[in-house]
Amino acid sequence: MKIDEILIVPDQHFDKNEIAKRLRVSHKLDKKFPYDPVGFDINYHNNGKEIIIILTDENNIVAYAGFKILSQSLWQGQNIQVYEPYLGRNLGAKLIKFVKNDIKVNIQSDIRQSESGKKLWTEKLKTVGIEPKIFDTESQYIIDKNINPIEYDNALSKIYTKDPLDPDRFKYTWIIEHSDQYPSQNILKESSLLLPISGLWYDFKKEKNDLREII
Repeated sequence: MKIDEILIVPDQHFDKNEIAKRLRVSHKLDKKFPYDPVGFDINYHNNGKEIIIILTDENNIVAYAGFKILSQSLWQGQNIQVYEPYLGRNLGAKLIKFVKNDIKVNIQSDIRQSESGKKLWTEKLKTVGIEPKIFDTESQYIIDKNINPIEYDNALSKIYTKDPLDPDRFKYTWIIEHSDQYPSQNILKESSLLLPISGLWYDFKKEKNDLREII
């Protein structure tokens, strides 16, 4: 099975032992995880990617999220895992909210989504006050449901199309802007240049053997 022949991949378990290894080279942030009443700690790891790990005060692993750095202001979510007994607390969506509000970067979804990843982007994020928008990687414009509902619905159908011959099946992705402001449709600007999102996006089709759970 080739990556460029599928959009939805099976849910996969991200091994806790692998997270424990990454904890050895991560460092704890100076604040608690602010979106859960328990007040978990946050660990942060960077080895070319950005790794966010939620821990209890006793250093038990609660949840993990991995992001690929596309630019200084844009990360792409690639995998997420919440572990027992902490399931059912919407921590995946709260982790995205933490990256958006506290690390202050824009977040783009990956092209390969599991069923739980699809549920995160289409349902769960809305419960924590985040409304993802759709990003057209060719025109490099945000498609807002409230502004252009017809174009939005068409793009949404392309994100999860099952037609391998659909020429637009890799054209769209989800996007979250940390500022929630894009009056001139330039939320991904750095200096005076618009980021080459489409080029970065299509590079991921080359990762044909990597079937990790993604968000």
